[in-house]
Amino acid sequence: EANVEPTKQILDPNFNFNVKLNRYNFEAGDDLIMEINFTKPMYFTIFQWQPYIEKNYQIYKLFPNDREKDNFIKSKKTTLPYNAKYKVYFPEEVGKKNIDEYLIYLGSENNINWLDEYNNIYELISQFIDYKKGVKMEYKQYTIYK
Repeated sequence: EANVEPTKQILDPNFNFNVKLNRYNFEAGDDLIMEINFTKPMYFTIFQWQPYIEKNYQIYKLFPNDREKDNFIKSKKTTLPYNAKYKVYFPEEVGKKNIDEYLIYLGSENNINWLDEYNNIYELISQFIDYKKGVKMEYKQYTIYK
C-alpha cells in the first residue's frame, strides 16, 4: 500500500523569469553576462554545471556569492553580475577542443539555503525535487572553445 501524490509545482503563470546570455560560444577569458527578466520579485540562485569533471564537484553555486549576497530580486529586469565579474575559462585537464557547460537558474518564493557545491546533477535535482513547491527552474547551455 502506498500514498502516491503528484509533485506540487508553481501553478501561478505570473511567477516566471527568462534569461539571455551575452553569448552562447565563448573563448577562455571572455566575460559572461546574463540579462534576466522577472514577472515578480523572487529569490534567485544560479548554479554552474561542469559535466566533464570526473572528480570532486560538478555543480557550483555561482550566485549568490561573496560579492553578490542579496539574491532577492525586486526589479523586473536585472543584469548579472552586478558586483563581480564572471569569466569563462577552459579547463587544462580536458583534452578536447571545446566543451559544453550549463547554467541552472532557480527562482523561488522562499529563500532556500542551497549548498555551494553538489557532486553531480542528480544531487542537485534531488534537492530541487524536495523544494519543488515554490521553485521554477530553467537552464542554458553554452560552449567554450580552446
